[in-house]
Amino acid sequence: MKKIVTLCTMLAMVASAAFASAVKSEKGPEATRQIIHKLDQSKVKPLPVINNVDEREMLKLELEALNAGIASMLEKGEDISAHKARANELYSLLYPARGAERLDQGGEDCGTAVVVGGIPYCDEGSTAGTLDDYQGDCFFNGGSGDVVYAYTPTADVVATVSLFGSNYDTGLHIWNGCPTSGGTQVACNDDNSGLQSCLTVTLLAATTYYIIVDGYGNSTGNYIINISDDGVCGSASCAATCDDPGPVSDDCAGAIEVPVPSVQYGSTVGMGSEALGFCGTSDGTGGGVWYKVRGNGNTYTATTCDPCSDYDTKIRVFTCGCDLNTCVTGNDDNICGGGFSLLSSVTWATDPGAMYWILVHGFASDAGNFGLVLSDDGIPSNGDGIDCPCHDETLAAPGSTSGNTTGAGNDCATRGTEDWVVEVSIPYADEWRFSLCGSGYDTYLFLGTDCCLGDIASNDDFCGLGSEICTFVPEGLIYVTIEGWSGSGAWTLNVEPCVPPVGSCCYTVPGGDVCTGPACVDNVSEGECAQLGGVWTRDGLCGDGGCLWNAPCVCSCSEHPNSHATYAVDNTTYPISETIPTTCVTINVPIEYQITDLNVSLDLYHTYDGDLDITLESPSGTIVHLFDQHGGSGDNILCATFDDEAANAIGGGLAPFNGSWIPFAALSAFDGENAVGDWLLCVTDNFGGDIGYILGVCLSFEYDEILPVAFGGFDAVAGNGLVTLNWNTLSETDVDHFELSRNGS
Repeated sequence: MKKIVTLCTMLAMVASAAFASAVKSEKGPEATRQIIHKLDQSKVKPLPVINNVDEREMLKLELEALNAGIASMLEKGEDISAHKARANELYSLLYPARGAERLDQGGEDCGTAVVVGGIPYCDEGSTAGTLDDYQGDCFFNGGSGDVVYAYTPTADVVATVSLFGSNYDTGLHIWNGCPTSGGTQVACNDDNSGLQSCLTVTLLAATTYYIIVDGYGNSTGNYIINISDDGVCGSASCAATCDDPGPVSDDCAGAIEVPVPSVQYGSTVGMGSEALGFCGTSDGTGGGVWYKVRGNGNTYTATTCDPCSDYDTKIRVFTCGCDLNTCVTGNDDNICGGGFSLLSSVTWATDPGAMYWILVHGFASDAGNFGLVLSDDGIPSNGDGIDCPCHDETLAAPGSTSGNTTGAGNDCATRGTEDWVVEVSIPYADEWRFSLCGSGYDTYLFLGTDCCLGDIASNDDFCGLGSEICTFVPEGLIYVTIEGWSGSGAWTLNVEPCVPPVGSCCYTVPGGDVCTGPACVDNVSEGECAQLGGVWTRDGLCGDGGCLWNAPCVCSCSEHPNSHATYAVDNTTYPISETIPTTCVTINVPIEYQITDLNVSLDLYHTYDGDLDITLESPSGTIVHLFDQHGGSGDNILCATFDDEAANAIGGGLAPFNGSWIPFAALSAFDGENAVGDWLLCVTDNFGGDIGYILGVCLSFEYDEILPVAFGGFDAVAGNGLVTLNWNTLSETDVDHFELSRNGS
């Protein structure tokens, strides 16, 4: 189903048509750079050749019997996979793989021009990736590539040269002699019918004419050239056969548009597979080939019931574009030649002008050669009943998105170029900027209340060749239609407020930790707040309380004498997870205490406390088991202190844990040790599936005495009334200061 266009859209299209008549019909439907996949003979596995007629007839009889059996089994709902495998073997033997290169496309320049030996003549190719060697004088040339044919008639002839059937906006010019070597232009045409070119011109005997296949603006794509003396601008593809298949594409976006009726020959060998879900039949892994056809309101039929088809095929038909791939119909096995076969056939109703994508692929991993027969049944339909959305994608503002209009199709017909429609969700009424600045081609921008409309605003050149609109729009849905002035290309759309609103920003101070707390700043934009890594509140003020914060309990550790702590920067500093089952925190004690008592305070988040083991190791290597998978399925150990003198044992509690608890093993095991050095608190998650993190650990000591300091050196230097003391210690880790008693200890 083609994009739905409202009555307002139709009125806009009429106005656009009037504009186009005054200027230039800048257009380009289907002007896409498509990759032409030619049958690679090296990828076709050689199969035994059957020369014995009797043997071939026996295999045909077996295949017919097998097909009849499969039909019966299908009616009974039985598994046919084994029978299908044998049928595939028979197809491979009866119809060995065929393949040959397509006709050569036109040459790059006059020196490499393809010689037309006589007429009628037909060839197919692509101007994508070719150089812009020559220009005709009847149309705008913006860098489109071209190819060249050379024809020397043996007698005077009135020749018709047609590019009908090409899939882009073509240009055609014919020269007596090469254009860059003093040649004279004989004839030139841009649009004969639609966007394709055709010329009828008298050519003289024994004169070499250069026929140049070109494009309007920068348009390139796949072309068909027909040269005849019948005066008819023909659009038929060059006759293809099993041994000379036409171009194919294994990509939906590069699907080749073909006429109906026609027969298309190709191969799925070596092509990529598609995962599109069930559509009349299931996906396969053997690779597929895409075509597209335009509906006319009648029913169409597509079938692989052709002598060239030599494997177990499938056909599926989609609409609404390659991004949506809305299912129309599909088939695996169908009637062919009066009986059941492994070939496929589908019939569907079409909408006038709607595009349908046809995927030819195979059962399971099967791949091979096919003949796709397309026919117009001549039966008027009531349409396909599918309402495709009018937009191509959605975007929430503020935000940005990128794409390419090449190959997108001229759905809106607002300017005649290929287009892309973005449905933008505006969160609040204000002045908003819609910008295509920095895009890769000469853009044109429409802003409307529906697809394809410019009833709010439009713009051509704002920033060089890029387009931009800054205007008031209400809250809700706005439609941005991206067009080109005369061609297609890559674009980037940015949607943001024209004047960014301001508010408050709550952010973490660089270099701080969980005890530092966040800072708040007023009157900053959302972007400025994002640079700080903060949380922005539109129209907010720091005094509104949007930056309130509660410090973890371990942050009060420094308020207690003889306490030492380590704090996390944030919840990513000391994570506990399946990938990091054991996390350790180092707490440095710089003073030489002889321990008489130790309490351990901890702030820890975890979603299943019963998974955890917690140990504390002293610098001397003593390890105490503080927590042994206690608490069941509850969460967290917050504002908790392990204290041998607490009232309740941790083993009898349930999570969440807070307050004071007797540890699993006594902390008195550290009594008498020297506290100086690095302590290690480690948390181990014994089971997967739950996560957590440590915010901080605090060690609070009691001691009988501070141990004596062993000096490594001491000296005093006197000068100018100032005495400088210099020292270094052997046992103390904090060498910046020490306590010195009167008795020298």
